[in-house]
Amino acid sequence: MKIIELPNGKIPKVLPGKHLASERFSLYELILHALNESKKKRTITSRIAEVNRNAELLHERGMGTHALHMLKRGKKMGIQHQELGSVLRTLDLEQEIFRTHPSSTWLLGAARESLKVLEEMKLSITWKEFYLRVHVLALEYAKSQNSEVMEVLQSMIRIQPERALFTWPFYAKLYHAFAFADYFQLVQDTWNSSIHLRAALEQLLSYPSVAGRQPGLLLSTSSGLMGTLLSLGEYEQVLDLSSRLRALAGDIFNVKERPLKVQLFADTEPYELEALTRLKRLEEAGKVAGRIEVSLKSYATEIGGMEMLVILRALAKAYYASQDPEGAFRCLSRVFMDERGKHSQENIFYLVLFYELKKFEELADMVAKMRRQLISQKRLHKTEFIMMELFMKLSRTAVTRDHLFFFEEAMHELMNMELDHNYRKSIAVFDFREWISEKIKSR
Repeated sequence: MKIIELPNGKIPKVLPGKHLASERFSLYELILHALNESKKKRTITSRIAEVNRNAELLHERGMGTHALHMLKRGKKMGIQHQELGSVLRTLDLEQEIFRTHPSSTWLLGAARESLKVLEEMKLSITWKEFYLRVHVLALEYAKSQNSEVMEVLQSMIRIQPERALFTWPFYAKLYHAFAFADYFQLVQDTWNSSIHLRAALEQLLSYPSVAGRQPGLLLSTSSGLMGTLLSLGEYEQVLDLSSRLRALAGDIFNVKERPLKVQLFADTEPYELEALTRLKRLEEAGKVAGRIEVSLKSYATEIGGMEMLVILRALAKAYYASQDPEGAFRCLSRVFMDERGKHSQENIFYLVLFYELKKFEELADMVAKMRRQLISQKRLHKTEFIMMELFMKLSRTAVTRDHLFFFEEAMHELMNMELDHNYRKSIAVFDFREWISEKIKSR
């Protein structure tokens, strides 16, 4: 077929060529693409938008059936890549053409197909709203401990979907996983929370185009899962996931873009460091810690506040494990300077560092300050009470050889705490019972 020029951008009524009938539709696409003004990078969104514009042009020229065929292609592309906004626009255009085009069996089939797509999208939107409500209620309950809020949450979680989960569209499954992960995290069921976070991550990885458009969602889901796996003691799985994520990152999104490079660093390195520290692979942990310190010189101002706290906590634990209490104290002091960083689970670790560095006067002041704060927040649990009593006694006795009795007393009280949830949460952050045991042995 000959290549011809189109005068003034208009489509002539007759075109030369022997195979016009078989090549007509592909020629329409070629011409419409030439007429399209958009010359930007052809993302999935822009490609579907171009298909929609081309369909409008065909419809305006009285080629409704061809326009509907084109929209079907755009709709399929949008569903494949989970571009819900683009699919909605395609459905609107279809509806407009249905209103002006003569009725036919084909049109009826297309209309039914579009209704099915719309139902799938409604399911995705419904579960996104469900997830957002669960998320907001979970935050509210964590703050207020209001039993009525928990009752509403539990009633929502008990809702039984009409369809089997494996038949759901992508976003419905994704937001279902997020909602249940949030709920189980709130009720301190870390195992089930990890199962749903893993399901969400695998769902994202099964649609690289979605993960590529929303890399922040992929990375935050991964970091959430790694944090949960650390709580479960699944340190090898954390290392595997961190390595897998870095390997996949270049294929899924442009990791050379600085913001994504920074986020990939913040959402993998600290979890890898803590896993290595917990596994006592201290030589490897030291290398990762050094790498993090170097990166922080470049990335410090670009890392979010909460991400920075995660990094500092991981560094503090790594330095302490490597017999560097001063380095640990430097990092954890920065955490406690931030209002968001004051969690009771880390209070004990912070007080240990005061003791190790023989800051006894400051230790007494810090114990009193922490105790007041926890009492005012109604968060002074028995574990914290036992440990704060220990540190107050230690700070008042300058002769360290006399500390043995206090350590033995605290160890005896902690022996009955193993089934207490707050005790398990605290010891997951820092194994203070092992620390006390070492102090007893050294005396």
